Amino acid sequence: MPPSLRVRRLDRYVAAEFIGPFAATAAGFLVLLLTGPIFQLTDMLVVRRASVATTLWLLALKLPETLSIALPIASLFGTLLSAGRLVRDGEMTAMRTSGLSVLRIGTPIVALGAAISVGAYLLNEYVVPVANHRYETELRRAMQADPVPAISDNVFFRGSPEQWFYVRRVDRASRRLFDVIVYELRPGTFPVIYTAREGWYEGRTWHLSGVTMKQLDRDGFVQLESAMARYELTLPEPAEDYLGSQKRTEEMSRRELGEQIRRLRQAGVVARAMMVDYHFKLALPVSNLVLAVLGLPLSLYGRRGGRAFGMAASLGLALLYYVVFALSRSLGNSGVVDPLLAAWLPNVMCLAAAAWLYVRAEWAA
Repeated sequence: MPPSLRVRRLDRYVAAEFIGPFAATAAGFLVLLLTGPIFQLTDMLVVRRASVATTLWLLALKLPETLSIALPIASLFGTLLSAGRLVRDGEMTAMRTSGLSVLRIGTPIVALGAAISVGAYLLNEYVVPVANHRYETELRRAMQADPVPAISDNVFFRGSPEQWFYVRRVDRASRRLFDVIVYELRPGTFPVIYTAREGWYEGRTWHLSGVTMKQLDRDGFVQLESAMARYELTLPEPAEDYLGSQKRTEEMSRRELGEQIRRLRQAGVVARAMMVDYHFKLALPVSNLVLAVLGLPLSLYGRRGGRAFGMAASLGLALLYYVVFALSRSLGNSGVVDPLLAAWLPNVMCLAAAAWLYVRAEWAA
């Protein structure tokens, strides 16, 4: 049999070993992570008397976000369990004896990890934001207690095709607005940005005070700036309707979030928390590939522990990864670490550990 044919057959064999544990782990963690939403929705079904169809629909809307969280864990588990099985049965040793490196043997797993990362990015970009926004809307409708929620901190909503609004905080009891930005597109001219320290709303009218108006040029630079003591906006719909159309970062795609950050920068606002979430929307899908790369050399240390080692190492690494993930996110939000570094720090640490383990494995061979 030609060597190239033997290598292709080897690649198919290693890939098949990975797919089974990966799929089983993804399904298991998907069910496990859905436990919280299931308890919440069951309470709504019993206490709020929501229909079974509505409850099941809400649960289905939580599936995309939950799956995006389960995929990196499944990639790690799949790698450690499949490669660990090859090590335990002596097949990895036989492959390395024939002159193949650990990385070459694991190339199918790395390729599958890359494919999973691409799929996870597409899921997070096009499915998760829509499902999350629909979930929040349907949940408010089903609860019926407060159809328009109090606006969260640092969120955007759209008033019309030409207007976007950012409000740092809203006190709905007094109808007061704090740190308001209005981004307005005007036909035939360049955008105008209004920033106000505070204001209040009544019906369809917004009354803003301490306003600065900035006229932008075609390159996004401020062409004209002026101050106004008062500024009023009359919108097509009542303010409460607009506040109800708010979107959190979890309900925006990476492209949408990047656009909102750009508008805030033009208004002179540094949205650090949004920038951290923007970078995490790419770093999290890539973690599928990173954890698969890390799992390959780590599996070599499970000769004696077998499947128990793979399970324990997977759980330990998954826990450590998400602890570092949460810590770096907090450091980025607080300004201690640059948002880009905060998002990619867990992946960089995993890749550094993987490189060290690969070097040790090849030297020991």
